[in-house]
Amino acid sequence: KYVWKIVADMVQELASIFPDPWFHVGFDEVPQECLKEHGYDSSHVQAFARFVDKQLELHGKVGVYWEDNLHLINKVVDPSRAIIQCWNGGPKKSGRGSASGTHDNSK
Repeated sequence: KYVWKIVADMVQELASIFPDPWFHVGFDEVPQECLKEHGYDSSHVQAFARFVDKQLELHGKVGVYWEDNLHLINKVVDPSRAIIQCWNGGPKKSGRGSASGTHDNSK
């Protein structure tokens, strides 16, 4: 619960400092192997993504997310307030997807 409070406070403070409508969230920092090693799974990442998305909504911000974990957040982040930033070879390498769609690395 402490982490959630820290994140909420951080979003509030940064949103008050930067007037831009975008807020780069990232969501590529923790490798999936690390999550599994510590007893976490995709449902934990999705709960956290949902929480962050709601915090951004409270402050009128649009979340920007790296494409790496799109497959984890695409069902919980509001697509009308999300931008997926490609950097890892773009749609051909990472698969086509958006917060409202699917993410398929097989193509």
